[in-house]
Amino acid sequence: MAGLARADRVDQFNHKVYIKGFSTMLVPTKQFKEVVYWHLIYKEDGSRISYLDDNLDGDALTGFPDLTAQRHVLGWCCEARFYAAQYHARHSELPKPHPGCALAGTMITLGRMITGGQSFELGIKDTPVHVARNGYIPRLKWISSKFFLLWDEGDKRGWLTNGTSALLHVVRASLAYDSTDEFQSVFVFKSEDLQESPKPFTADSAIDVLINPNNLALKLYPEKDGFIVLRDRIDQYYNLLEKMLDHQTHITRRHTGSLEKMPRKDLEGWDFEDLSANRDPLHPRLVTLEPAGKGWVDLTRDLQAVTLTGSGFGELIRPTGPALCEYWSQLPRHRYLLACAISDIEDVVRDYRSSESDHARLSDNLVWHNAVDISGKCQCGCDAGHHGEPVHVAFPSVLSHKLCPRKSPIKLSGAAVFGHNPSFSWTWGDTGLPTQQQSEHETVVIHQLDKADNDSGIGESLVASSSQSHASPIPSSSISRPPSSLRKSQTAPPIVVDTYSRSEYTVDILCALPIELKAIRALFDQRHQNLARMLGDNNQYALGEMSQHMVVATSLPAGEHGTNSAASAVSDMMRSFVSIQFCLLVGIAGGAPSEDNDIRLGDVVVSLPTQTFPSVIQYDLGKENEGSPELDVLSRAACSHKTCKPDCTHLEQRLPRLTAEPMIHYGLVASGNRVVKDATLRDRLSRKYGVLCFEMEAAGVMNRADCLVIRGICDYSDAQKNKVWQNYAAAVAAAYTKLLLSAVAIDYDLGDGNVRTDGEPLFKRRRMNAGNDGYE
Repeated sequence: MAGLARADRVDQFNHKVYIKGFSTMLVPTKQFKEVVYWHLIYKEDGSRISYLDDNLDGDALTGFPDLTAQRHVLGWCCEARFYAAQYHARHSELPKPHPGCALAGTMITLGRMITGGQSFELGIKDTPVHVARNGYIPRLKWISSKFFLLWDEGDKRGWLTNGTSALLHVVRASLAYDSTDEFQSVFVFKSEDLQESPKPFTADSAIDVLINPNNLALKLYPEKDGFIVLRDRIDQYYNLLEKMLDHQTHITRRHTGSLEKMPRKDLEGWDFEDLSANRDPLHPRLVTLEPAGKGWVDLTRDLQAVTLTGSGFGELIRPTGPALCEYWSQLPRHRYLLACAISDIEDVVRDYRSSESDHARLSDNLVWHNAVDISGKCQCGCDAGHHGEPVHVAFPSVLSHKLCPRKSPIKLSGAAVFGHNPSFSWTWGDTGLPTQQQSEHETVVIHQLDKADNDSGIGESLVASSSQSHASPIPSSSISRPPSSLRKSQTAPPIVVDTYSRSEYTVDILCALPIELKAIRALFDQRHQNLARMLGDNNQYALGEMSQHMVVATSLPAGEHGTNSAASAVSDMMRSFVSIQFCLLVGIAGGAPSEDNDIRLGDVVVSLPTQTFPSVIQYDLGKENEGSPELDVLSRAACSHKTCKPDCTHLEQRLPRLTAEPMIHYGLVASGNRVVKDATLRDRLSRKYGVLCFEMEAAGVMNRADCLVIRGICDYSDAQKNKVWQNYAAAVAAAYTKLLLSAVAIDYDLGDGNVRTDGEPLFKRRRMNAGNDGYE
């Protein structure tokens, strides 16, 4: 029965059981004891049939029953013919959709191959005209016209691609996963055997790979009567992507007339790693978009694009011609931009072309507005030339009369970027039409600076980033804000050069916050191409050259801080880069001024051991005594800044410095898993140990490798909170790092003697626990 319908798999969609081919589908209608009655529906012209074409009531079968133990009767009636119109990378760690979302409660299962039954041969008379004789090519043709959005949750950017490219992308990822899992010993596929397209790096390259008969016959796993081949894997993932597309179509149908009421910030999809790792069942995931990403949501909805979420997709589209500037040589991260190949949407533009429209159309509801030539300035900071940002806009057609007519947005080649253009005065909310605002470029930049904690620091971004806030209650000098030259200056990033091997990198720099890493990257003399990530390494690296030293830098994942995360990050870094000779921990910290150490905002503290203590003291380790805590005999501070009156006389008065240049202080660094905002604790530890600053990572790093701690002072570790000095403190710490490297001799002898084994520590580790002095 399944063979006559050209189907070899029993599937489940929306909790119902189907046996589906390309243009035919068997639907169970009734079950009586061991007999199952099936209904055949099909497309008369042999085109692809959708799961949604089942308009029969009832659920004769649920789950995956044992069909081999039952008798099956196939019904046939002319009323069931269908004449409807044609249908036009790491885990994302995203949550499942909440109950108000369209995909809430939905799941997708892989299905099971149909086995058993009597063997048979199909003759010509057994194949009616409505059954596709060769379903593989028609399936590829169908999915090639569909769209998938590959959303990178780590980089906060998306890639709109055609279905065949998405299919091959998933298949390649699944093969890479198979080569490293616990069954790799029986995995016989070799990636070098896969024949690539004779036209590589084009939007249609995937088709050449997917239809190559030599590729389809490549062996993956041995079976009893042969091998599982690549064609089987492609069919498997086509089956899953087809269900996702039908779910997307179902959402559009179910919410006809009300789709625009669904919040644009809720981008629903499926996790790419779950898919490539063959997890069953698949559950949807929810991306929460910032306002900058809401402008292209209507486009993906009109295209019925399926979202695949992940992290670390890399540069899926890269410009090959001259870029406007270095900033746009790659799709900027953390700006919620959407990139797509022009060739993928060329047919869409052609389908909606109209002589009556003054704009190129992307759908019935959207026009393609070329915002690139709007008067404005790119935020790259370059001085050569004057160009706006190359960001296009998918604009509602009902408001197109407010735009200047443009029928040809750009030449139909290359790639386009959709998203928020800071020079374009329209903004999108969660629902409804966009609204026009005053075109104030500086306002947009300030808003981006406030949102900068989303910037990972690994890649280019519009803004500097800030995450944890620190404070400064002690009047330190006549400088109340960081120098304006630093706050306003913008420097074009260094040019990316060739790729180097892992063994050539000898200095690692670990940062806790994205703004700290961005400050390091800004001082690279050269940037290097990224390397493939090692298995089990969760870090994202920035590679480059600083003062002739080969440097690898990274920051902790967003939202993570403390000694444990730092120890894990440096361990992964040393495992991936085994030639590292020394480690630097660079960033910001809260200062601990004292009579002996006149520490001011913007100064730099460098760890240095004393005769009594090592360079880093972990102040929050110790023991707890049973019963009441021991009496604390230390005096409390005179007052708390939060409760002190405005005319309080307890604030320490210090003479302003005669220079605005930062000073360098060498001494002990206090490290722990708590953000210190307590002047009493600060002063106690400063008096007892002579610590110069407080931070949260050094103690963890010292558990794995010795390192030099370099910290810019952004606050005084007390109750007052602001972010004014964070960027400046990160910048001066990075500047000292580069100055230090310029004075360190370069080791050009990178032979095997400089390569550590995976378990070999970087240096002798020295760290001291300061008992329970951190507890109140």
